[in-house]
Order: sequence, then structure tokens, then C-alpha cells
Amino acid sequence: MVFGFKKKDAFDKKQFKLLKQGVDVWNEWREDNPEESIDLKMANLVHVNLRGANLIRADLTGAELSGSILSRADLRWVCFRGATLRETDLSRANLTGAYSSDPNLSTLPNDYVDFYGESRHRLGRRE
Repeated sequence: MVFGFKKKDAFDKKQFKLLKQGVDVWNEWREDNPEESIDLKMANLVHVNLRGANLIRADLTGAELSGSILSRADLRWVCFRGATLRETDLSRANLTGAYSSDPNLSTLPNDYVDFYGESRHRLGRRE
């Protein structure tokens, strides 16, 4: 599990520290702060287990998520612009409304991600 950052002060340090404490702590905080903007731009989340995390409307611009587990995560309206998602487990994740101009989804099989009715084109993959 690797936590870190690509550029100094690129993301909200308080939120990053909460996420490092685990999904249960993170989701409890999200429940108490549902309107808080989630800024994890440029975060290094390589091989991190975020299974079931509530990341609704998170800004993951430029984040490194390679090898991470985001299965069953709530990723509605997440911005993956410039994020690296190589070998990321997105099984059963809710990606409704998620968007990006150029995520690296080339290693994900076509049936690996559940877009809950959204087209794969929205995340850079055309059906």
C-alpha cells in the first residue's frame, strides 16, 4: 500500500490523512460531511484498498490509482481526468456520471466495470 503525492500541496491534506486511516473512518467522515468537496488531485494511491469507499464527486485529477482496489466504491460524478487506473479493481463500483478526458483504462476488460447504465464513452472507452 502506497500513500503519497505527486506534487506538493496538490490535494487536501486533511482529507488525505482521513483516507489513510481506512475506509471505515473515511466513510464515517463522509456521512458527517456530505457537502464537503473532495480534493484528491495528484494523490498517490497506488495499491491502496478503497473497497466500498464513498468518493462521490471526488476530484481525482491526475491521481495515481494503479493496482488499487475500488470495488464496490461509490464513484458517482468522480473526475478521473488524467488519472492512472492501470490494473485498478473497479468491479461493482458505481461510476454513474464519472468523467475523464484520458484515463488509462486499456488494461480493464470490457465487462470489468459496472457503469450503471452510463456509457463507457464517458470514461474514454467507446462501446
